[in-house]
Amino acid sequence: MTSRYTHYPKACPIVAEIFRQVQSQMNDAINQEDLILVLITTDSARDTPSRLKSYTQTMGGDWQFISRDVETMQEIWDSDDINGEIIDRTEEIVVFHSYKTYLIDQ
Repeated sequence: MTSRYTHYPKACPIVAEIFRQVQSQMNDAINQEDLILVLITTDSARDTPSRLKSYTQTMGGDWQFISRDVETMQEIWDSDDINGEIIDRTEEIVVFHSYKTYLIDQ
């Protein structure tokens, strides 16, 4: 499990590529549903279900995104120590967040 958002063209695609590589290496476990790759959005206002589905398909991903209303997401971010800070820079919203990745067993 890690956090990211789909509108940032710099670091977030790198994280997605790493997840895609893990997906490739762990394909048997994923197919047997022994492993689920989960990404938590840090921009739930713009990462709509259709945007997340399209992004996942474009990246060749086989993972699940978690995205809900901002209040619910704030609870998730706080509980998982995902520190996000939204900065507006010349009409582009940048969300600074950690790149922590968790392996959770059950």
